[in-house]
Amino acid sequence: MAEAAVTDRAPSAKTEKKARNDDEFLRLVRKKFDRCISAEAVNRKMAVEDLKFKSGDQWPDAIKADRTTQKRPCLTVNKMKTFVHQITNDQRQNRPAINVSPVGDRSDPHTAKMLKGLIRQIERQSNADVAYDTGFDSAVSNGWGYWRVLTEYEDEDSFDQVIRIGRIRNPFRVYLDPDLQEPDGSDAQFGFITDLIPRAEFEETFPGKDPMQYEEGGMGDEFKNWTTQSHVRIAEYFYFETKTRKLVHLKNGHTGWEDELDESLKTEEPENTREVQVKKIKWCKISGKQILEQNDWLGKWIPIVKVIGDEVDVEGKVVLAGLIRDAKDSQRMYNYWVTSETEQVALMPKAPYIMEEGQVEGHEQRWKQANDKAYPY
Repeated sequence: MAEAAVTDRAPSAKTEKKARNDDEFLRLVRKKFDRCISAEAVNRKMAVEDLKFKSGDQWPDAIKADRTTQKRPCLTVNKMKTFVHQITNDQRQNRPAINVSPVGDRSDPHTAKMLKGLIRQIERQSNADVAYDTGFDSAVSNGWGYWRVLTEYEDEDSFDQVIRIGRIRNPFRVYLDPDLQEPDGSDAQFGFITDLIPRAEFEETFPGKDPMQYEEGGMGDEFKNWTTQSHVRIAEYFYFETKTRKLVHLKNGHTGWEDELDESLKTEEPENTREVQVKKIKWCKISGKQILEQNDWLGKWIPIVKVIGDEVDVEGKVVLAGLIRDAKDSQRMYNYWVTSETEQVALMPKAPYIMEEGQVEGHEQRWKQANDKAYPY
């Protein structure tokens, strides 16, 4: 019996299977992303308030509106940036450095020195100081910050890739595994670096890809964190794939993976074996509905480094805070004192007058301006 021909109208079974697998994969990714948003919601809300306070938005909206309506002063003498810089400037003057130390009988001091120099070269070419400073400043200001490790082509006409340390200016773009325990995030099992781009830019950058229609309610609830009327979320997603492999130790002293043994060694009886869960990091760029790009990541950890400020675990919920969190009331009190002092001086008449009743008759408007203008007579 002749085999049915595959036409463009009817996708092959392999294509349909891949589409189903991609849909299932993206469904799990969206669930992980929603879980990150839910776990970090409180910390992110407080962090945004801290950053607004640092930038000078220090009066409660109701009080500010009331005083503005009454044309009363509402002064802000912002000391927050000075206190933040006292800490960040110390970090800039005393930067922590990566050191490579030879360990063990077979270690080579010259190799350790070479690796240390290679790390310094990567940091210099990446302007890593800027990445470190940005992450540290975010940790001091709002409670946490990040920088990342990435690879890029060495030149336009080269296939060689080099390691770079990248700056993450906005820490709210990053979503790491909420179950991580280490302060640097080295035990994270997955991570997102996201960006919201205009729909027109999405269609130009990824031609032929689905920008997702914006829907309110219904099926749109599943993609509510991935699309708006004007923008589409793009995310770099790092995750682990686990594979079970058998590690063998042969009588001749060789240790290695069973599936990589030479044919001549496979007949030998191993002296010891064990099952190992081998992890491999994968990278993909996704929208909420499609995989845009994907590749392997040649590394051992998720390449996103976290920097934290003050960390408090309250009944299993981690609260991250920076310097500004507990300094708000003191700053508000200072602003109020300065404003009250200024207001009192501003409302005082330029010169005190004592007069008989009726002496201001016909000149009431001028006397009402006595605290604003200085009349010669």
